[in-house]
Amino acid sequence: PITTAITLGSFQEILKMKTYINQLTFVLCLALLAGGCKQEESTQVERRDIIDAVFANGQLISSEEYMLTARAESYLLHSFVDEGDEVKKGMPLFVLSNESQQAQLSNAEANYIDAQKKLNADSPQIRQLELQIAQAKTQLESDQKNFQRYEKLITSKAVSQVEYDKAKLQYENAQNNLKIQQESLDELMSNSRLNLQSAQTQLIREKETHQDFFLSSSIAGKVLNVYKTNGDLVRRGEAVAQIGGGEIILKLYIAEEDVNYIRSGQEMAVSLNTEPDAVHKARVSKIYPSFDLQEQSFVIEGVF
Repeated sequence: PITTAITLGSFQEILKMKTYINQLTFVLCLALLAGGCKQEESTQVERRDIIDAVFANGQLISSEEYMLTARAESYLLHSFVDEGDEVKKGMPLFVLSNESQQAQLSNAEANYIDAQKKLNADSPQIRQLELQIAQAKTQLESDQKNFQRYEKLITSKAVSQVEYDKAKLQYENAQNNLKIQQESLDELMSNSRLNLQSAQTQLIREKETHQDFFLSSSIAGKVLNVYKTNGDLVRRGEAVAQIGGGEIILKLYIAEEDVNYIRSGQEMAVSLNTEPDAVHKARVSKIYPSFDLQEQSFVIEGVF
């Protein structure tokens, strides 16, 4: 907690105000004593600037301060940090229990590996179809040569029409069989690619979900507060810790009747509860435009 005076005149006059009031009181006492003695005394008028000040209370906060919240609902399994610990960006801070999700991730990894194998050239299904295609090609070449021979023989009436038609049908069947085998291979490859893509998408999704059970710091800073202990139930969106980083700034609460006197860049005299005898210089860096209903004040920020 701090007490701050934002001067509307010179900064040094604030520090002299108490002494000035004591001197004025002393002069008034002398005047009363002199009056009581019925002695005439002359008074000299002196021109001085009127110093006004706005007083505000508040606290010190970090410029980069946020609540680390859970992205999944589970029990807190382990904490790696305590209040006051320094943390780096990306550093793991807490782990939630995730046995069920770990099983889903393992299953997704297994499906992805299996989909990769099925698309590999050494896959049993692919090798079997390729073998059948090779056999179909060999059969087609044989039936084609036989049919071409029968085409020559039919012109010279060396073979019957029935034998010619049979050779022609066998050749056409060989063509159709090769086409079917090739289409089967194409369909198998297409389905295998789709299965691999689906398995990869599922694996990525499970990995992302898996990361939800590991809470890491998004900034370099310090652990300000820890709200959960090992074994506590943590709900989705619930704060687990408060992390602060960046520079130290002043957050001050200004009364509604005083806010119009505040300007950005104004000088401030700051007294900290930890250093009651010291006065620090600061300046107004930000004025919030809206009224804080909870604090019943306007809020400003300052920097040293």
